[in-house]
Amino acid sequence: MKANDTEAITALLISEQKHIKAIGQTDKERERAVGEFLAANGMAGQPASIHTVTELTGPEDTEVLAMLKAELIDEVAKLKERNGLNQQLIYQSLQFISVSLDILRPRNQPFGFQTVFMLNIFKFSVNNIGLIFSL
Repeated sequence: MKANDTEAITALLISEQKHIKAIGQTDKERERAVGEFLAANGMAGQPASIHTVTELTGPEDTEVLAMLKAELIDEVAKLKERNGLNQQLIYQSLQFISVSLDILRPRNQPFGFQTVFMLNIFKFSVNNIGLIFSL
C-alpha cells in the first residue's frame, strides 16, 4: 500500500478469495467424512465434535487428534490477532482519508487544536502502516 502497488493488492485479494473458497470446500469435505465415520460406528446424528470422534478412536488416534486440536486453536488465535491488527489498519486508513479530505477541502475553520490533533493522528497512522505490514 505504501508503494501504491494496486496491482499487487488486487492479486493478493484474488489469491485470498481462492484460499477462502478452498477452506470452505475442505470444511465441507471434513463434515461429510466425520458424518460418515460416525454413521459407520453407530453414532449417526451425534454432534460432529472432536470429543465424539475421540470416543470412537484408539489411544494413538486420540493423541494425534488432541495435537491437531491444539495446533488448530493456536492458528485460530494467530488469525484473531492478525484480524485485530487489520481492523486497526482499516480504522487508521479511514482516519487518514478523513484527514486528507479535510486538508484538501477545509471547512473555513481556523487552524486550531483539532486540526493539529488530526495531523498528529495522520503522522502516527502513516508511521505504523509499515509496522503492521511487516508482520
